[in-house]
Order: sequence, then structure tokens, then C-alpha cells
Amino acid sequence: FMSGKETYSYFFQRGFTKEDLKKFKIGRDTDNKTITIPVFNQEGNLVGVIGRYIAKNRKKNQRYKIYWDFNRGNYLYPLDKVEVKNGTVIIVEGQFDAIRMHSMGFTNTLAMMTGSLSRPQAKWLLQNCTTVIWLGDNDDRGIEGREKSRELLKGKIDFKVVEYPDEGKDVCDWSKEEVSLMLSGAHSEGLATRGSIKRMS
Repeated sequence: FMSGKETYSYFFQRGFTKEDLKKFKIGRDTDNKTITIPVFNQEGNLVGVIGRYIAKNRKKNQRYKIYWDFNRGNYLYPLDKVEVKNGTVIIVEGQFDAIRMHSMGFTNTLAMMTGSLSRPQAKWLLQNCTTVIWLGDNDDRGIEGREKSRELLKGKIDFKVVEYPDEGKDVCDWSKEEVSLMLSGAHSEGLATRGSIKRMS
């Protein structure tokens, strides 16, 4: 996969850098036309690879290709690089979201790689942190995933939600300042509302 050495231009068009490519060992599968993202466990051992189809070459409307029957629900991403801060972990949906958060300095971020937390993922969180800040996608599917995840962790951990900007679906659409504002206003009571923070110029 040329991990950490070469990938498709799409990766850089999304705003990522060569440093991101090297740090997260991003590569490419020339046969399937996917950007390859290796997934490691907390000990740094490779457990699977996820391929992100390039939009114009997407097969059968699929966004991802899972290699080696890898079960995304068994792991969070990137477990080998996460730094839990003050007992807090920020949860996002996809690997690109997690990479963007780490590049902005929010290294206590983990991606579910699915729409909502699984039981193995919830177990890891309960063993390693006391607070979760939900920063999933700002769309109907993301809101649904948030509520399923909240219910899974209910009464076991401090589950915080944020107020979303008026524009943008996920952290790849928001600036560091916007993300910082969202995180600083994270709260445990009530539900996050869509479009309650004005987009910063």
C-alpha cells in the first residue's frame, strides 16, 4: 500500500499534509483505487486496513473497502496515538475526522469508524477515561448515532455534547477556532442542537 510514502491527490485536496501521510501511514491501493488507512491497537500492532474509495472511482456507491475481514467495531482509531487528557476523550465518526483533529492538536480524539459506539469501543472508553465529548457528524445520521452511543454509556461515564456551527457537517469542514469553541462549550445536560453556533469568518 506504500503506507506513509505515497497516496492519491484526493488526500491532499482534503487539506491533509505529507506529515499527516507519514504519521498515520496513509497509502494507496492502486488496484482498487482506495486511500489505505492502517489501524493499530493500543500496543501498536496492525489489526486491519480500511480503504477509502476516491469519489469518482467509488464502486457500487461504497465509501470504504475493508481488508482481511477486519471488524471496525472492535477498535477505535487511532489507539496507538491517542493521548487521554484530564480523563477526557473526544469521539468523532471517521478516520479522516480523527486525523484532522490530531493535526489541529486535539490528540485525545478517537474515531468510531462506524455510526455509533459498539460495546467493545464503549468498554475501552470506560476503562480509559471518565468523560466523553461527542463530536460526531452534524446530520441526522450523526444525531441518531449520538443518542445510541449516549444510551450505551448512560450512567457509566460523563457524556458531553456540543453546539454545532450553522455550516459544515464534520470537523473536516470546521476551523480549529470553531472546534475549540465547540469543545469549550461541551455540556452534559440537554441535547446538542444543530446550527446554534455562528460560523466564524
